[in-house]
Amino acid sequence: TLKSREPIFQHISAKNRIELQHTPQWHLVLDQKGAQIWRLIVDGQPMTQCNVLLPATTIQEPLPLKDFVREVEQTLGGNLRSILRQETLKGLNGTEILRVIATGTEEEVDLTWNYYHMAAVNGRRAQLVFTTESSLIDVLGQSDTLMAQSLNLTDSPIAMAN
Repeated sequence: TLKSREPIFQHISAKNRIELQHTPQWHLVLDQKGAQIWRLIVDGQPMTQCNVLLPATTIQEPLPLKDFVREVEQTLGGNLRSILRQETLKGLNGTEILRVIATGTEEEVDLTWNYYHMAAVNGRRAQLVFTTESSLIDVLGQSDTLMAQSLNLTDSPIAMAN
């Protein structure tokens, strides 16, 4: 869970036309057109990684949860052990967010993957994938949900102050 007095930062990417909120432990390590990589750092050690994928194509129809679950299963393939949770959440701006939490093993390391998919009214979409060693999942707390629920996929370019 988020600590009640923990500050919340606002991230704006003019390049990707997105805004999101995050806790101070999250550090942006890559911001390129269509993708971002964030790392959760605690005591100088990376604890989890978030890959933000922002496809250039838009969608007209919402993705059903069962189809998103199937995508996650196909992506993880033989690494998948089980799907722990599949649900629909609401974003801060009313956007429908699909969440799938899965466990499995990659290179003999037990991992938990928190997948989020959202599509804005304008057809823009995003996928966030949080990859965490299962033994460290408590460090993630609710910071993944904060980032996913606060993600705003803007239609127009974001003005940046100089």
